[in-house]
Amino acid sequence: MKGVKTQYLVIGGLGLTAIAYGLLKKKSVPVENIEPITTQPTTPVATTPTLNNSLLLKKGSTGNEVKQLQTLLGVTADGIFGSQTEAALKAKKGVTQITLAAYRTTADINNSALTVGTRVMANRTNGVAVNSVISLANNTFSPGSYATTFNYGSEIGTIVSVSNPAKTSYVVEYSGWFTAWIPTKYWVNAADVAKI
Repeated sequence: MKGVKTQYLVIGGLGLTAIAYGLLKKKSVPVENIEPITTQPTTPVATTPTLNNSLLLKKGSTGNEVKQLQTLLGVTADGIFGSQTEAALKAKKGVTQITLAAYRTTADINNSALTVGTRVMANRTNGVAVNSVISLANNTFSPGSYATTFNYGSEIGTIVSVSNPAKTSYVVEYSGWFTAWIPTKYWVNAADVAKI
């Protein structure tokens, strides 16, 4: 039995030697024929700067936030808040300083605003909701809660104040038969009324 095991070992050893010889004899590719591996140059990815939407922008401010504001205003975007930017902001929003967040929510100036003393009526077919008015200490007004709705064509009253720099709302004094002794003031959106 010992001879059989030895015989298997010899045959197995010869088989492994033949396999190794075959692998070593395989044709190898000469170094001259191997193409070099090249890497493609990568294009740098442009990054957009992070903007601080809460930064107050005013004359003298500089940076990417100012450039963004200038782009929104349609003026030369050089990143310096100067006289041109200030004038464009005043013309568009009615203010001289603003944040990018406030720019998006502040209404544009109403260039066709009605003047104080003009009588107005409800100009929406589904009616015009008005708010009460809160009188402030510095002789200005602020909108209060919902007060009532006027039907289309109904007189609301006379404008007593253009309530904000953008001229997008009015304070209107109503003096109907039931308020003849104590006039009532309402806060109304400029777009919801028409001149009588």
